Amino acid sequence: MSFITAADALNALDRLGPAMGLDISTDGLRRLARLLNDDPSIDPLKYLNEFDPVLQQLFDFGMSDDITQQKKTTIFNFQLIRPVYAANPRDHLNRWIPTVADLKAYLLEIRNLLLDEADARIRSSSIAQEYARIYRKLMLTTAWQESCWRQYILQNRKVVPLISASGDIGMLQINEKVWRGFYSPSKLRWDITYNARAGSEILFKFMVNYALKQQEHKHGGDLSNLARAAYSAYNGGPSQVSRYRQKDVPDAHKKIDTAFWEKYQQVHQGQELAVAQCLGGKASSSMTVALPINQGRKQSGSKQVTTAKKSQRIENVGWIRGRNPGHFTLQLVAMSDEPAIKEFIKKQSQGGTFAYYRKKQKGRNLYVAIYGSFANRADAEKAAARFAPLKPWIRNFGSIQEIMSK
Repeated sequence: MSFITAADALNALDRLGPAMGLDISTDGLRRLARLLNDDPSIDPLKYLNEFDPVLQQLFDFGMSDDITQQKKTTIFNFQLIRPVYAANPRDHLNRWIPTVADLKAYLLEIRNLLLDEADARIRSSSIAQEYARIYRKLMLTTAWQESCWRQYILQNRKVVPLISASGDIGMLQINEKVWRGFYSPSKLRWDITYNARAGSEILFKFMVNYALKQQEHKHGGDLSNLARAAYSAYNGGPSQVSRYRQKDVPDAHKKIDTAFWEKYQQVHQGQELAVAQCLGGKASSSMTVALPINQGRKQSGSKQVTTAKKSQRIENVGWIRGRNPGHFTLQLVAMSDEPAIKEFIKKQSQGGTFAYYRKKQKGRNLYVAIYGSFANRADAEKAAARFAPLKPWIRNFGSIQEIMSK
């Protein structure tokens, strides 16, 4: 109450200032601020860049306890995310600037990183599955649009973080001024996992708190409008959430939103590795994520292993309807073209039973490929590991049968 009363008085004095010869000084503001903090050793107006966990809590940010806890065993603590301290499998991504020779391996690693961070955000929420799918694509597309999936560049023969002229840092181009106090600038620069995790949190907030809340997917489009709206907010601030569909916006903003939409459509079609083109590579068919990572790998002899087996069985909808509703299956991909879904199944190297079904989405046909029938989730999870590049979703047959009955 003292602070509010003082602020009201200060506002009144500010209005009367010119007539009374009063001037609101820096010292006056400091005295006002000290009503909230009476520690004389602290300058209440000091500009700080350090990470502030209290600030995150006040604005309902903070990815998990892992991201706020500091390691106390050494003075040189450059990592913020606890799993990075020991044997983080993604340590090798830090300071990696890919060459054309290792570009494919690099892109697959980055893709997995981005999707893992997106999935972690999804698991910590109650977001509907159809929105979760949009968010995963949004994560891949945003990193492509912002940095071509780069965290580092070579400058004067030294590896340095990618930083724009306006202070946007790393793969997700997180602005150090806008997000001052929310994230550590040094960790945004030198820890690619931290950068991806921070970006995933910001994107998720913009999609859920703005794009979804304002029902952007109901403005003359489909669910993909959520991604477009979330990116407009990510690029221009929350007030710009509808920028992508407005006509009276600057040409520079139109160009940005158009470029994002073009990339998003490629990601939607499973062609996110086309990002290779802006890194000096080529998005060849061998980099399509629907194919196994080890396609065409040679064994000890000179004969190549064939990746597409002829033992695949493609069951029809009758087989799906006949499954136990409580049993599980793996949902692999969804495509808008029936021949394409058949071709996808034929190219899979895993033996076993595949099937696909058709569903309606916004008046359009969508064909969904599934794999196997498992009596329990544990068995389904083991099978899912064989399709890791596709990030399969484990779901019960009952939910699929319900969709097919509509």
